[in-house]
Amino acid sequence: KSEATFGPINLGIGNTASQPFITEEEYFFNIGLKREASEGNLKKLNSLRLIIPKEIEIVTDNCDDFGFSGSDGSFNFYDLKQEKLLETNKDCSDAALKNTGLSKEDCIRNYKEQLVYLCDFKINETNQGVLSYAVVRAEADYNYEVQKSILIDILPKQ
Repeated sequence: KSEATFGPINLGIGNTASQPFITEEEYFFNIGLKREASEGNLKKLNSLRLIIPKEIEIVTDNCDDFGFSGSDGSFNFYDLKQEKLLETNKDCSDAALKNTGLSKEDCIRNYKEQLVYLCDFKINETNQGVLSYAVVRAEADYNYEVQKSILIDILPKQ
């Protein structure tokens, strides 16, 4: 079952194929970050990690966005690659966009509002047989910026 978090940034992980999955067949994970709050923007994505049971194999030929970063024996960890973090963390400030032809709104829409990463995977059989279910997690660490302005009326002292 696909699930997503709540908050200013919705972190979701899922798949469009119907379940259950069949061992040794390839499927894909769709890992997404989407702005949900009406105010503010993603300032910086510090990290995005997939936490996958060792019985599920990431097909590295079809996973350009994530790289293997370690294991604890039960789970393998895959982190978003540095070049993808740099792309996501494009500076959308007025100063950085000067003379680029890209507006701040377009920069935010293209690089900050909705991010989608794909990774192929397959489920391997184990010595204990086939898994009946598995928990797959994604974790994101990010900075979110909210600015609020109000107009105030000022009268001179009488």
